[in-house]
Amino acid sequence: MGTIFSKVEAKSAGIAIATPSIFNDEIWKKSPISLNSLSSQSTIAKTYFQDALAADIKAVFVYPYFIQLLIDFDEGVEAEKLIDFALTVKGIDKPLIFSKLIVLKEKMAQYKEVKKWIGNLKSVVLNDDYQTFIDKTEARIKAKKKTFGKKN
Repeated sequence: MGTIFSKVEAKSAGIAIATPSIFNDEIWKKSPISLNSLSSQSTIAKTYFQDALAADIKAVFVYPYFIQLLIDFDEGVEAEKLIDFALTVKGIDKPLIFSKLIVLKEKMAQYKEVKKWIGNLKSVVLNDDYQTFIDKTEARIKAKKKTFGKKN
């Protein structure tokens, strides 16, 4: 199946995607792609994000969604590569990308890495928006280490 560019093609394929204005940040806020509706079609979703970034590599609002898709579908190596690249893109929301990396490391049970990246996140945040995320992640990691041992 090729890339879907119209509402008609998307509807006939049984998926919901953003169409002509995929680089309009307001479209993403109002009607984000439902990853649940695409879960059975992860390859299509992945292709969609790859095409979006191929069209505009500086589309900073695409990266968090694509990274989350890769994390959700257990493509950790590819997610980590995308995170590494995303952090080089001018204008990217670094705290948001760091938080995605923390989620990935936690999913991979790399708890020492989680602690390291929480430290990095703390160094780049400019407000309290991430404090709840940091506090809850630290508590969760502490509980997991206690439950599953300190090997990671």
